[in-house]
Amino acid sequence: MECKFCGRELEDDAVYCFYCGKRLDGKKPCPSCKALLPEDGIFCGKCGKRVEPEVLEELEAAEEKEEKAEAPEEVAEPEENSAENPESSEQSEEGEESEKTEESEEATPPEETSEQKSEGQTKELVLHSAKWKKAIEITKICLAGLAALVGFVFTFCIGIAVTSDSQTEVFMLDYFGKVYENLDRIIVSNNLGDTQSFALYMPYIFGTLIALAALICNFVFTIMTVISAVRQYAYKNAKADFVKPALKTFISYAIFAALFYALKAVPSSTLESVKSTVYFNNVTLAALIIGGVAFGGYYACRVVSRLTDFTDKNEIINSSVALGTGVVGVAAAILLTLTVCRFSTAYESYSLSLMQMVLHSSLIIQDGTNCGGVMCFGICAFAVQTVMLILTVCMIVSTSVRVGSGSGKKPLGAAIATAVLSVLYFLGSFAAANMFNSEVSESSVSRSYGVPITVIALSVLMLGGIIASIVLDKQRAKRASKSVA
Repeated sequence: MECKFCGRELEDDAVYCFYCGKRLDGKKPCPSCKALLPEDGIFCGKCGKRVEPEVLEELEAAEEKEEKAEAPEEVAEPEENSAENPESSEQSEEGEESEKTEESEEATPPEETSEQKSEGQTKELVLHSAKWKKAIEITKICLAGLAALVGFVFTFCIGIAVTSDSQTEVFMLDYFGKVYENLDRIIVSNNLGDTQSFALYMPYIFGTLIALAALICNFVFTIMTVISAVRQYAYKNAKADFVKPALKTFISYAIFAALFYALKAVPSSTLESVKSTVYFNNVTLAALIIGGVAFGGYYACRVVSRLTDFTDKNEIINSSVALGTGVVGVAAAILLTLTVCRFSTAYESYSLSLMQMVLHSSLIIQDGTNCGGVMCFGICAFAVQTVMLILTVCMIVSTSVRVGSGSGKKPLGAAIATAVLSVLYFLGSFAAANMFNSEVSESSVSRSYGVPITVIALSVLMLGGIIASIVLDKQRAKRASKSVA
């Protein structure tokens, strides 16, 4: 949540702001009995003593200053103590008084005009900053709404373009029935056993589960977004915030689009003299770009609205660490959608993802034992890959919140889990590829696992970045406590 006084990100269960020191509920202690009072309370509800708010005191002080500045100087009345020549004395005194008043009138206007100018300039600056912040807030809301709209509408259009001898497109919704039409014919024509038949079905079953989860999650997040928007703007509920479910709608879309790509990933293969390439179709790619720009623009507006925080050296360091961690997370998320192993022989070179390895093992491997091993390790590794992708995206969002604010949640548990799972991801990929390659080609010369190994390194870097942010926060809290003391 954000502090309503200084606007910085805080923990959800925080009572006082880490930076301005004010209570988040706006209450203040009574100076007499220390009971908590409302922010605008004038009298204590327990001891009955008068408690003037700071705002009223400041207004009264400002009014007193204005009254003093506007009040004319008192002019002493002439004393009638000259009996010899009263008329001349009165004229001389009146002349002196007129000269004094003229001098005072000539001296006071420049001071009043300078004060008026300074007050007018401050009012203009405050008004300009208020308009500027209002424009940033409206832009943030529009970008969050655009991201939610893209995430909901284009969920029904997630698709992959496959090029081999001819180009075809496979949509995620095809996994609700269309892709299963020819499976029985393939099993009969290739005389596949039970283990190989089950392995043949596995990629399609996982595709159906991904499609079903995508529809359910995006429907739920979209409904939550609409309800929160109605509560926030129609019913003026201050606790409602439609931005979070709106961003979650696009995040859900991006995760399931990435999983669908990982399910089909064969970026470049030469397997049995068939060349094929898999990539997002134009609709899915456009949705990811538009939604990604809206998502990134929202966080860019958050940074712009807190540009004053970057004047502090500590804030610059904290934001830099958070930004670096987020960039590493984006690279890890991209790698988690690619192939896990590249096979190179004297005659062919091809790359396969985990589920494509399971699919090809059902058609190529004749030994049911090895086919079962490839399926077992491939499915387990793909499940680990799915969890890692979700955790990585969550860490990207958490670290992006800290850019410009230097505060927010620190997903230490997610970072530790991702680092551990990255090792399991590599071991599962290694076992599946080893069993697959031992039967496919005896003349294989090498297997490379660049993607899983790089994912391990990036996961460790993300963990280090989050630990560094925790250490920096503790150091900043210590410095703040010392300054207060």
